[in-house]
Amino acid sequence: MTLPFTHLPFSRYGNWFALSLGKDRSLLIRELHGGDYAAPYLFRLDFADHSPEDLSYALKAEELMVSSRKAPDCRLGVVCGERDDLYIRCLGFRVTLEAKPERYHSLVSLDQGDYEYQCYTINRKIGLRSKGNVEFRSRWVISESLDVAVVLNGKAGTAELALRSYRVMPEGDFSNYEAEKFGAKEHFVRWAAPFGEDPEDGYTRIAQYVLWGNFVHRDGALGYDALYMNKRSMTNIWSWDNCFSAIALARAHPQSALEQLLVILDHQDKSGVLPDYVNDLLASYSCVKPPIYGWTIPKLRERNDFFRDREVTALLYDRITGLTRFWLEHRMVQDWGLCAYWHGNDSGWDNASVFHHGTPLCTPDLAAYLIHQMDLLAELAGELGRAGEEGQWKARAEEMFFALMRRLHTPAGFVSRLIRTGEADSTAGSLINLLPLLVHYRMDGSVLAALTERLEEFEGSYGLATEKPDSPYYRKGGYWLGPVWAPVTLLFVDALDAAGYTKTASRLAKKFRQLPSIGLMAENFDPATGEGFDDNAFAWTAGVYLILEKYEESGGGSQN
Repeated sequence: MTLPFTHLPFSRYGNWFALSLGKDRSLLIRELHGGDYAAPYLFRLDFADHSPEDLSYALKAEELMVSSRKAPDCRLGVVCGERDDLYIRCLGFRVTLEAKPERYHSLVSLDQGDYEYQCYTINRKIGLRSKGNVEFRSRWVISESLDVAVVLNGKAGTAELALRSYRVMPEGDFSNYEAEKFGAKEHFVRWAAPFGEDPEDGYTRIAQYVLWGNFVHRDGALGYDALYMNKRSMTNIWSWDNCFSAIALARAHPQSALEQLLVILDHQDKSGVLPDYVNDLLASYSCVKPPIYGWTIPKLRERNDFFRDREVTALLYDRITGLTRFWLEHRMVQDWGLCAYWHGNDSGWDNASVFHHGTPLCTPDLAAYLIHQMDLLAELAGELGRAGEEGQWKARAEEMFFALMRRLHTPAGFVSRLIRTGEADSTAGSLINLLPLLVHYRMDGSVLAALTERLEEFEGSYGLATEKPDSPYYRKGGYWLGPVWAPVTLLFVDALDAAGYTKTASRLAKKFRQLPSIGLMAENFDPATGEGFDDNAFAWTAGVYLILEKYEESGGGSQN
């Protein structure tokens, strides 16, 4: 099927190149090494006498085709190779690839007439091979090449250009346009087939393409092929995003699902803490992310028995033990028996209203995650024959649940509290305070009923707002101050379903699965209109869309 390129970037599984439209609708080629430090673009394409409004795009998994509305014979096709290659074929157009000016970048002519573009700031080299009427331009000024450009003059016949990204030296020779086009199509079909969803469902196909196309090959600090959040603006893998990606992949690609966890877990510090994110350059520990692995692992096990394998179980048990001990030993508020976030980004809810008055902050979601995680560790310890540890984890989970109810539960519901004052967030209306629903299995029936009733205050036409619409903190497009988010939706839908509120779970799942028809696979959505905000090709949104099909089809329970 043809995909909407105006919203989705073009790439393929593993490839570090991506094409997308800039804010001025110009076509950009990006090279994604460097994560957040990657350049905004490598080349900008100038179509000479064709304005952006003259151009139309046809995006398929295997090829991006650009044509002119005023000159039907003009065609520019782009194919991503299996390796870090890009193949461009131009006919009719005169297109100039204008390089983004960067310090010390240089264009070097090679013996065989090919070129190498040395990208000093991103520590990459771009090999360039041309065929047909192609011209390379640059001017040398003291220590760098300026005005670097490659002109494809398709007016005089077909002009072709191949690009390859490498760190030191290229390995092997280039392939060719048609071979890589065929290979990309075949790879996507094979990769998507194990999901088993109806390929005629357009949004299912888009979700699969977003997941497939956001992978990058292992490189540098990435020990495995990694599913980035997107290839336009958030070019890292984060330590809670990866959990939702893993669940989405578990049924069709269990080994890849495990690797999405390991790409983070392999950078675990001796303290037990996990990095905030990883890219090819580094693992960043500036912040942490919420400890949701205890919730994630049961979801993986439900979807594939691969995760019940004893060796896999032991591996995950040991890593999650270390993570849990980090929180208990280094983020514990001893007098309270609860752990605290030191920054809003630690929670994954970066700018949520509960953080507006400062940190460290004890929030009910963090307690719920850790209780759930310790309950899981007790279960896995029993499976692995570690009886002493099983009892210890049970006791720690019970202690923290008692502290949660004593410190953060009030007659009006759960609240977050500042450590330095003990004060509750009296004006914030954040959905984060309702996440104790994850440990519904430990709750008194009246507490659970009150918690689920409060959800109605957050429910809009398209799902759960992250901030109550009548809250003074609510902002349209306010990131975690109102919009609907995929991971939060899945957490609540799954908890409601497990607690017996299957009709509510099904209703919320259906609402979320309506969103792509309005905002595609956006990072987050308006709860009243469904409008998509930020990036429109977000991996965890695509993954949750696929996962929620199960819950959308349920809903036969007696509760509302």
